[in-house]
Amino acid sequence: MNYKQFIEIKNNAILESYKKDIKTLQTIKDRLNGNSAKLAKYFLNLISKIQYFEKLNNDFEKRAIDKHSLKDLQQINAEIDSEISQENYPNSFANPKFCSDNLDQEFGALYAFYYTSILNLKKVVFTKKLYIVSKKVRNLIKVIEAWEKGNDDFRDLMTEVAKDQSVEEQVTSLKLSYDPDLDLNYEIVVNSDLNNLAYLYKYGVNVSDNELKIAEFLQNYDEKKIDELSNSIMKSYIRGIVNANKSMDVRKNIMFIYNVGQERIVRSIVKKMEESGFRPLLSRVDSTAVNKQFDFDHKFDNAFYLDEKYLEDHIATFEKASAAVSDLLELYSGVLYIEKFGESNFSPETNEKAAKLNAEQRKLSQQLRMRQTQIIEKYRPRSETTFCIVAFPVPEIGEKFNEIFADTVEINMLDTDYYEKIQQNLVDVLDKADYVEVIGKGDNKTNVKVKMPKLENPKNQTNFFNCGADVNIPVGEVFTSPQLTGTNGLLHVKTAFLNGLEFKNLEIEFENGFVKNYNCTNFDKEEENKKYIKDNLLFPHETLPLGEFAIGTNTKAYKMAKKYDILPLLPILIVEKMGPHFAIGDTCYTWEEDEIMRNPIDNKEIVAKDNEKSILRKTDISQAYTNCHTDITLPYESLERITIVTYDNERIDAIKDGRFVVEGTEDLNIPLIEMDGWS
Repeated sequence: MNYKQFIEIKNNAILESYKKDIKTLQTIKDRLNGNSAKLAKYFLNLISKIQYFEKLNNDFEKRAIDKHSLKDLQQINAEIDSEISQENYPNSFANPKFCSDNLDQEFGALYAFYYTSILNLKKVVFTKKLYIVSKKVRNLIKVIEAWEKGNDDFRDLMTEVAKDQSVEEQVTSLKLSYDPDLDLNYEIVVNSDLNNLAYLYKYGVNVSDNELKIAEFLQNYDEKKIDELSNSIMKSYIRGIVNANKSMDVRKNIMFIYNVGQERIVRSIVKKMEESGFRPLLSRVDSTAVNKQFDFDHKFDNAFYLDEKYLEDHIATFEKASAAVSDLLELYSGVLYIEKFGESNFSPETNEKAAKLNAEQRKLSQQLRMRQTQIIEKYRPRSETTFCIVAFPVPEIGEKFNEIFADTVEINMLDTDYYEKIQQNLVDVLDKADYVEVIGKGDNKTNVKVKMPKLENPKNQTNFFNCGADVNIPVGEVFTSPQLTGTNGLLHVKTAFLNGLEFKNLEIEFENGFVKNYNCTNFDKEEENKKYIKDNLLFPHETLPLGEFAIGTNTKAYKMAKKYDILPLLPILIVEKMGPHFAIGDTCYTWEEDEIMRNPIDNKEIVAKDNEKSILRKTDISQAYTNCHTDITLPYESLERITIVTYDNERIDAIKDGRFVVEGTEDLNIPLIEMDGWS
């Protein structure tokens, strides 16, 4: 059964009742016209949205999406998203502040949440999932009729769809994610005419200039270069499996996440996957956000329904659904993710009316994440799966996009064997450390002491992973799980772009390995700055451990960043290779600490995989993991020195005055020396 057949069965089951509900909505609309109540206009807008989507659905039934002109599709895309554009969002019912000011101060955020749930039907209409539209239409009728009767419980009905996730619905969702036979996006990538950019709209996501221009750019890109690039990426994925001593015999399905517009690269990688005996799962795609402030305001919309009952109900159905599709989950090999970068940095405004989680809900959110992870670990454990991530720029990065893209390809294809040999010299010195000092330069206030686990058998053991270009592209870092007790000090980064948000003058203070204090300068009030960090870096926790300490060695990537002045626009995937970085949250070995792993050069066993937090898995797994991992990098330019302090109090510099000084790492300084000659 393919995607079209599967969806037709789901749609046919509700088609008759759906048509009746559409007629009922028109009757309600006629009844509400002329009603002067504030909520009447709100409900009329919702009905109009549904009717617009119904018109689109009928149109797409008569004429396939890619048979429409590009101009018409661009207009449709703009019409659907116009309400949440930066220009119109302040006066949209999707804005919690607007709803609070114009509808109801107490329930404004709830109305914005419900309105947004209808706007989000865009994707399901484009992908023909009428059965989802039908459920929301039925609910809208119930909400309006309850309101008309004067029943206050109509507000409770607004969360009904979000709360009511049956086993059947979750099974459907999991099948559409993990069954290659039901993969609509595979059909788009492999069978579409990529010269006709109308194909970009088949996904039902926002198509901005980024998506259009990258697709146009790749139309004329050298096919040989694409082939070389995709071959390199696929080799890296397989290398990650081999280096971790994992099997490729059974787990053959790769979750492939990419950005709309990258289909020429994706198609080539899909071919390499299939040639290597894998099957792609292209069920997840990214695209440029219409309005990041809108997304930010709705980040915690689950506050309207997250309670103990919801958690238990959701976990119960998710567990049954996962068991029902266990055969698919057990074929999952890992994820290959093509990340994008180059969008303008986003520093959000505070919307006081947006939904917020209370203290109890933050705890429930943490429990929900943990329990879902435990369920999924039964069928696709990290110890048996892998990942590979690589990044490319989008045209928004600037007028030198073509050159930046070419240089990024070069960076992503650097010789991993060459770097691993150099990095081994760094690992050998770091393995002598009792602790490592990281000191900032000039006005950078960083002063951190990172405590290393003691090696019992240095001849055969190592603390640091010598990381080549396999799971993490590009090449260029050595990392460890530091000991928490004895890790203290301040990390200060002038500008950091983390989890899609900009942090200005980010300061994090560690005490015995845990985040103790934090601040930034995004907002005028310290209270707002602390809340911003708590909600977007620590969430849902009050504190996080230092899960990883690493030193990046990719000075060529750093040279590229400085050449084009794009350091703030680069993803953490590349930035983390440009200096020491500190990851708050889990270690890099979460859920696979007991697996034996060895470095590629000296074959020493990596033993620093646990810390005082993760080792709690031995007694209470619910206390061991945070389900967070955020890398924060101190770029070379902000670094005075990294010094290894041995158990004999010998001091050995790894980096001093922005240069690598360990014997055997001299080649890493060549790009930095070349930069010295720039005017």
